[in-house]
Amino acid sequence: YAEVIGGLWKLPYVLILEVGFIFVPIAFHLLLGLWMTWQGVWNYRQYREQRNLFFVLQRVTGLYLAVFVTVHVLEVRFAGIHEAAAFFPHMRKELGGPLEFLFYLAGMMAISFHFANGIWLGLVRWGVTVGPKAQRVAGMACAGFGNIHYADLVLDKRLTPEECWAAAEECGAPIVSIPGGEPMIR
Repeated sequence: YAEVIGGLWKLPYVLILEVGFIFVPIAFHLLLGLWMTWQGVWNYRQYREQRNLFFVLQRVTGLYLAVFVTVHVLEVRFAGIHEAAAFFPHMRKELGGPLEFLFYLAGMMAISFHFANGIWLGLVRWGVTVGPKAQRVAGMACAGFGNIHYADLVLDKRLTPEECWAAAEECGAPIVSIPGGEPMIR
């Protein structure tokens, strides 16, 4: 961890890189998101469809992330730490309490959903995925980013043991048996 942080600090023009490639794009995204949130029609109560729920969650996670990213940057970037080796103890202290840990956990979940749903929305909005089948496939692909658009197709699917073994052999993944409670194979 300290080596990575130290390596980042050694990049030439690190402040210009941070401002130009991190702060400005995030600030633009934030302002655009606030405008879209203000202009959007929140009609989830009238139309309880999955896409309407995702519309609301995209805006709610965006608002949460505005707070989360601001707090994170203030706690980490402007903490006054000038040695890379001091960052890990600092982060351990920041995540030490249960409320702080929940704040960061909710932030990671919000980032995962917001990013994956944003990718899916971009694919639809820019005409990359036009038909329902393409949108369904894109939704499943976005599951890899931490967001599952079609949970009933992914999470509720029960495979037979034979299908599990065949899938494991097909992808060549190592198999681990976890004993205790309900028998599970990962």
